[in-house]
Amino acid sequence: MCRKNKVRVFVDVPIRDLDLISGSLQHAMAAFGGFIVGPSFVVDHQRISGLGYCFSASLPPLLAGVGIKSLSLMEKNPLMVLDLQEKCKFFHKTLRTLDHFRVIGHELAPIKHIVLKDPFVKRTNEETSSVISQIILFVKEEYKIALVKPSYLEKQEASIPTPSIRIAVNRLLTRDEIKIVVCAIQDASQKILDA
Repeated sequence: MCRKNKVRVFVDVPIRDLDLISGSLQHAMAAFGGFIVGPSFVVDHQRISGLGYCFSASLPPLLAGVGIKSLSLMEKNPLMVLDLQEKCKFFHKTLRTLDHFRVIGHELAPIKHIVLKDPFVKRTNEETSSVISQIILFVKEEYKIALVKPSYLEKQEASIPTPSIRIAVNRLLTRDEIKIVVCAIQDASQKILDA
């Protein structure tokens, strides 16, 4: 086991020691659906007891088509995944230069969350959320860049994650565009937090 960025990574774990492996098409391919691999009793339980089975009909044809087309494109051009991974690493590295934020998650993850660094964490979640909303608004108005603050069902969640800015990495972003996004966040955070 090795530790990196507070994410536990297990290497060379025999597949028979895993309860299940799951994957989702939601973020990777802008579609719904996914997969589970594991022992039949685990897969059957997930399939029959899951909300997707109990409370829904079939997948809408448009979303099924998006998933199929995405997989087809990736099969024809496997370098797309390597390109996205390179962009994810670069975005992660560049986000780590921010003065007031730290990036959480793995460097290869295409969804990045940035949270306020420790000296600023002594605020309530509501105060932190308000500061993040101000930064998002500043970036939108001054740079015409849309950032997203995740929302949660506060009364239904067991624990609410720390307020963050959520960034989705696209393989078509250029390094210059990534730098512009990070500079915009840096500028906004300096103006709002250093004021």
